[in-house]
Amino acid sequence: MSGYSLKVIKPTSIALGCALLLVIMANLTREGIRINEAEYATRQLREMVPGSVIQETGVGTYTATIGSEKVATIKTVQTMKGYNGLIKFLVAYSPNEEVISVRTISHKETPGLGDIIDIEVSDWMTKFSGRSKDNTHWLLRPEGDIDGVSGATITAKAAMLAIEEALP
Repeated sequence: MSGYSLKVIKPTSIALGCALLLVIMANLTREGIRINEAEYATRQLREMVPGSVIQETGVGTYTATIGSEKVATIKTVQTMKGYNGLIKFLVAYSPNEEVISVRTISHKETPGLGDIIDIEVSDWMTKFSGRSKDNTHWLLRPEGDIDGVSGATITAKAAMLAIEEALP
């Protein structure tokens, strides 16, 4: 073997070994990640309508009850219109079709800007409470009723449209 062949084979072997390790680790952690995401979504559901019992009524749809009274419907919605792609939300709305609360369950938006959709980072999402299709002009200000966020216009617009879409 020539010196050139060894210079190519050695780094290629190392790269293939690293790639194999990454694939193995991804497969080993996939189920744990799925379980953690499900537990996070369950925790978010419980916080959306305090004091209620949440039951899944369909794929991505839940009913919140207090006693025997239905107090909210919760829908899972997602959009690919975020600045960095997919964003998933839970939207709870009352029987009179007004938003009760919204939670972001996954996103890849820019920390410090687009993460304003995360209730643990910002209260911006709380501004949707009380809104409905009838009482809100679903555009960002100044044309509409929704406050935008400087530096995160794409994220704010994506959230607004997903929330509106969740409403009946």
